[in-house]
Amino acid sequence: MLTVVLALMACELGQNRSYRTLALESLEALRCGLTVVATLYIIALLFGSVTSLFNGYIIVTVYTTTLKLLTVLSGRFILSNSERYIREHSRHLLEYPLILTLSVTFMLLLVGSGHLISAFLALVGFSLNLYVLILFDATSAVAREAGIKYFYLSTISSGLILYSIFLFFVVTGTGHIYELGHFLATETEIINNSYSVLHLALVLLLVGIFFKLSAFPGHL
Repeated sequence: MLTVVLALMACELGQNRSYRTLALESLEALRCGLTVVATLYIIALLFGSVTSLFNGYIIVTVYTTTLKLLTVLSGRFILSNSERYIREHSRHLLEYPLILTLSVTFMLLLVGSGHLISAFLALVGFSLNLYVLILFDATSAVAREAGIKYFYLSTISSGLILYSIFLFFVVTGTGHIYELGHFLATETEIINNSYSVLHLALVLLLVGIFFKLSAFPGHL
């Protein structure tokens, strides 16, 4: 969906089309595309089954499909309410619908992640899009300050998350979320010997995620 819209926009940019008009057209196309994706997720909820992809890095369950459906509907709602923002903004905001839809795509990957690495990559990709969205109003000092603060805090949190994943892998030998849960529930002897390392890894992981998502208490 994103590739098709990008290709059409690339063809239209050479035809002296207005950037704002192209932004509105891409918004409508992506909104329709998200509607189709939401329909597919509804069908998957009715007839789908539990499975895993890429050796467990991506999992598909009723729970993840429901969350993906809510994510897609939320993205479509934001796009539907962004038309006036694009029309009245001082800039053309040609990239806005694409970046917002790309953020939704990374959120879908994050929801379906079954491994710490895939979850980390999806979270980083989502954050990269947020940097751009925050700085769309770069003429505003508040937007510039927010973008710079979020960039530095997000970079620090990425380091914390990576270090926590490293510690989890050193102690448990795996990064799959389900395997980590099984390990924590059964391997009591090893946990007792490595309790401090696991405790540190868990704290670093939670702190990094809270800062990355701007959730309490990392919203500051």
